[in-house]
Amino acid sequence: MRRTQIVVAVAGVLSAATFAGGGHSAEAQLSGHNFRGDFGLQSATQPDPRFYFSPFYAHYTTSTIRNRDGDKLNTSGSVSVDVITPLAWYVTTLKVFGANYSVMAALPLQGNALQAPLLDSLKIENKLAVGDLYVQPINLGWHLARADVMAGAGVYMPTGKYAAGASDNSGMGMWSYEVFGGATLFFDRNKTWSVAALGFFEMHSKKKDTDLKPGNILTVEGGLGKAFWGGAGMVGAAYFAQWKLSEDELGALPNPFGKARTYGIGPELQLPIPVRQKLVAMVRARYLWDVGSRSAYEGNTFVAMLTVPIPGIAIE
Repeated sequence: MRRTQIVVAVAGVLSAATFAGGGHSAEAQLSGHNFRGDFGLQSATQPDPRFYFSPFYAHYTTSTIRNRDGDKLNTSGSVSVDVITPLAWYVTTLKVFGANYSVMAALPLQGNALQAPLLDSLKIENKLAVGDLYVQPINLGWHLARADVMAGAGVYMPTGKYAAGASDNSGMGMWSYEVFGGATLFFDRNKTWSVAALGFFEMHSKKKDTDLKPGNILTVEGGLGKAFWGGAGMVGAAYFAQWKLSEDELGALPNPFGKARTYGIGPELQLPIPVRQKLVAMVRARYLWDVGSRSAYEGNTFVAMLTVPIPGIAIE
């Protein structure tokens, strides 16, 4: 099969605002849009020029909140969120600074955006509704002998439902702006073994009708993996790391939470779907366990996507 790497991004789903439970003071924070775990193996590799359509599903579940010291709060109950996202990515043959220029857009359908979950008592109706639109007007990809490099910028637009204090918000009620960059490094000439890191720096506006503003966030995602079947199949270990770099702005309220952080790791697998000597789609799945959380949820993430290159790719 012709060598093709498929990687996708998706608008974020989780907003962990002020938590309470079991008599403990709130210790978790405002989240940004970037959904940790949406990139994995070969995260900084831009695919070959063509149009890609990638229906995307993500499921996050947790029953644990860690405080700023890493201690588990005494809470009961759990939170579960589902997201279905149509994503489109058009990679062109236009060269900018020697890189292929591409654009991307994603509009998630998601359940409650978890603006202020109380694990002990909050009932979350996980009905799918339109979330916040993500547009990536600049995505540049370079392909070198032993490395791929990708960089660009994106914006999250507050198109989802949001009302301050509501329990059924599907959006975050704010604009978020990010710049990103990273590299996929290959250990062998045939580019079968790789390690990747792609970093996103995210900034936010205030939430609608509030004085709440999340601090700046850095998210790094990637993986160590082995490609097979000409790059159409991959297997390996994916990871993410997310840090709050500046404290949240809470208006007149004090902010005793510190800066949140969460790491995650787990397996990833990609398999091709060929029909009559043509690669018509690829299916990818990863499962990540949160570890090392501070002032944040600690749970599990499952991500699955079906990527359809248009036109299809001939099998050599």
